[in-house]
Amino acid sequence: MRTALSSIFAVLSAFSVFAVPTAVPWAENRIVYNSNLPEDRDGLKDDVDYFPSDWLDRVAECGMNGVWMRVNLRSIAQTSITPRTADGARRLRKLRTIAKKCRDHGLSLWIFGNEPVSFKPGDELLKAHPELGGVRFAGNGWTMWCPSEPKVLAYIEEAVRDVFTEVPGLGGYLNISNGEGLTTCLDAYSDSYGVDRGSEFCARCHARPRCQLHYDVSAAVVRGLKAADPSLRYLSWFYHATSEPDRRPWVYDCARHLPEGASFVYNFESGIMKRQLGRWHCGGDYWLSQPGPGNPYAAVAAAAAEGGARLGAKIQTCNSHELATLPYVPVPGLLYRKYEAMKRCGVRDVVQSWYFGGEPSLMLKAAGELSREDFSDGEEAFLLRFARKIFGPAAAPLAARVWKRYTAAYSDYPLCNMMQYYGPFHTGASWPLHPEIVMRGLPRSWWSGEPEAGDLTGECLKSYTLDEAETITGEMAANCGDGRDLEDLAAAVAGDAEKSRDVGVMRAFRLQLLAARDVFRFYRLRRDAVRASRTDPARVKRLVSRMKAVVESAKNVTAELLPLAEADDRLGFHAEAATRTYNPETLRARLRRLEAVPARLDEIVSEIEKGGSWPRAGRTAAGAGEAVSGRDVIWSFREDADGALVFEGKVRKPWRRLFCSAVDLTGARYPIVKPVNADESGRFSFRMPASSWNHDPFFRPAWFSIAAVDERGSPYPTVSLWPEDGKPLRNRLCLPGLHPYRLGALEIGD
Repeated sequence: MRTALSSIFAVLSAFSVFAVPTAVPWAENRIVYNSNLPEDRDGLKDDVDYFPSDWLDRVAECGMNGVWMRVNLRSIAQTSITPRTADGARRLRKLRTIAKKCRDHGLSLWIFGNEPVSFKPGDELLKAHPELGGVRFAGNGWTMWCPSEPKVLAYIEEAVRDVFTEVPGLGGYLNISNGEGLTTCLDAYSDSYGVDRGSEFCARCHARPRCQLHYDVSAAVVRGLKAADPSLRYLSWFYHATSEPDRRPWVYDCARHLPEGASFVYNFESGIMKRQLGRWHCGGDYWLSQPGPGNPYAAVAAAAAEGGARLGAKIQTCNSHELATLPYVPVPGLLYRKYEAMKRCGVRDVVQSWYFGGEPSLMLKAAGELSREDFSDGEEAFLLRFARKIFGPAAAPLAARVWKRYTAAYSDYPLCNMMQYYGPFHTGASWPLHPEIVMRGLPRSWWSGEPEAGDLTGECLKSYTLDEAETITGEMAANCGDGRDLEDLAAAVAGDAEKSRDVGVMRAFRLQLLAARDVFRFYRLRRDAVRASRTDPARVKRLVSRMKAVVESAKNVTAELLPLAEADDRLGFHAEAATRTYNPETLRARLRRLEAVPARLDEIVSEIEKGGSWPRAGRTAAGAGEAVSGRDVIWSFREDADGALVFEGKVRKPWRRLFCSAVDLTGARYPIVKPVNADESGRFSFRMPASSWNHDPFFRPAWFSIAAVDERGSPYPTVSLWPEDGKPLRNRLCLPGLHPYRLGALEIGD
C-alpha cells in the first residue's frame, strides 16, 4: 500500500503546481467554521452578533484567512422563479454586515451549503415547475433537483449570482455537492460506491456520465460566481465518509473533470487503512490520529492532477469525532504529517473544520504555520520551533517532548467509526460503571440531550473486540506517561494564564485517555466475571477484586479532571452538540456513584457464592418456542440442531421492512442487526447461524428487538414493534434499527 501511495506522490510531484514558495502559503484558502453560531447553525435568523471581534482577531492571528457559515440560498436569493421575501431581504442585510466585519479583520466570509436543497413533499415551487424535479427519494419522499433540466442550471446560476452580487466581498462558495443530504439526481449515487440510496433513478440523468452531472452543476455555480466577482472560487465538496478503501470510478472522474474556477474538495482520510494488533482496519469520516491521505484521496489527487483540476482537502484541525470534547487535541506532530502529505498531494484549499475542530488554539496556529512550511527540517525541528512560540524558549524542549509522546499515543486510536461516534474517549470520565447488566446503549457524542452511557460497550467496537479495545487504550494511556512532565511544564509557565490553560488541556487529554481505558477494562472484567459466575465462584472473586481496582482508578481520574473542568469551561464542550457533554456537576455525580460500586460488587460476589446468578435488568422476555405478541407483530424463535437461532413471525398493518437486532448477554460484542423484509402476507423468517457468535453459547444473543421502517413519511425512520413502545425512534448512525434502550430478553437456557 505504501508503494502504491509513493507512486501516486511521484506522479503528483512532477507537476510544477506543487512547488510553491514557502514565503507564500501553499494552502491558499484556509477556512474554519464559526463555532459561536447557534445550535441550529442559522446565523441570520436574528440580530445577534455571532461574529465577535476578538474571535475574528484570534482566527486571523492563527493564520486562517476565511470563515464559513451555513446559508440557505433559496431563503435569500431572487431568481426568475423565486422572488425575494421580506425576510430574505433582512437576511441579506445581515449577511452584508457579517461579510464586511470579517473583511475588516482580514478574513473572507464563505457561504456554505448543501445545495440545491431538495423539495419536500408539497413544495409549492415544484408544483409550479414540475420539470425541476428528478429522483424522488423513497426514504422521506423528497424530490431532488434534476441537473439534466436547463431550468435547474439556470436557477442555480441566478441564485449564486444574485447572492454574491448583493453581498460584495465574500470569499467564495463551499458546498457539499454529493454524499450528505439530498440535492441533485447525482445523490442517487451518493454512497460513493454508485449504489442506489433507495430512489428510482432519473430517466434523464441515468444514461449520462455521473461526472457530467457534477460538471454541469459546478459550471452553473462558477458562472454565477464569476458574474458577481471574477475572483470568487467554488469549492465542491464530496463528503464520502464510507469505511471502504476505494471508491467507484465515477467519483474520480468528477475530480478529473472540473470547470475552471472550481476546486474539488474531498475528505482527506476517509477510507484510510491501518494494521493494528495483527489485523487491517479501515476508517471512514475524519481522522486527526491518522495523517492520511486515505487511499480514496490519493486516487482523487492523481485524477485531479491528470485533469489539471484544482484540489482541496476537508480535514479536522483541532479535534475530530475521535475526541471532540477538548477544544483541541494537543498533537501538532500529527498535524505536521497531515500537512506534509497534503502538500505532496497538491492541495491548495483546506477546509479546516466541521461544526467543531476550528477553535483558535495552538493547533490552529500550527495549521497556519504549516500552510507555508517547506518541511525541509523535519517534524522534531518544527515541534521545537513551534513550542518556542507557544511556551517560550525555556519550556519549549519539555513541551515538544510531551507533544511527541502524545502523538505516539494518539496514533494508536482504534480505526473504527463507531469508536468515534459512540466510544468513551469523549466523556469517559463521567460514564457510570454498572456492576449489574443494565443493557443500555452508548451516547451519541455529537448530539445534545443524550441519555447517560450504559454498558453495551460492543456498540462502539465493530471491527475490534472488547479485549483489543482494552489493550489499545491501555497502550495509549501508557504512552502518555505518568503526568510528572506536565507538572514540570505547569511550573515552568506558572503565572501565564494562557500557557497554563494549554497545560490544562494537555492534562485533560491524558485523563480522557485514561478514562476510556478504565471503561473498557471494567466492562471486559465484568464480562469475564459473568462467564465465571456460572462455574467458578473463586475466579469471580478475583475478577471482582480487579474491577474494584479499576473503580479506584476511575475515581482518581475523575477527581483529577474535576478542578481542570472547573477552571476551563471549554473542557467537555462539543461544538456540534453545542453543549458541554461533561461538566463539573456530572463529574461530581460520577464520583458519588463510584463510591457505591465496590459495595455492590461485594454483594454480587456473595450472591454468586450462594448459587445465585449475575444480576441483570428485568425486561420484557421471550422464551424459546413461545408465540410472542408485540405491536402489530406475532413472532417466535427456536434453536435448531446446529445451534442457530431461527426466527419466524407475521406483521400486521403497513409494516414490511424490519430490523431485527440481537445482543449478547453482557453487550460485549458488536450487535447483530438483520434487515428483514416481510412478504405480501406479512410473514417473515430468518436464521442467525451459530458462527455469528463463534459457536460460543456465552455470546449467543440474549437481548433482542424488532423495529419496523415507517414508510409513511415520518421523520423517525423506525418504530419499535417488540418490545412494544409507542414513542417514535431515531435511527442510530451505522446501526439502523438498533435501539438499545428497548431490547427484550431472549430466554434460551444455558
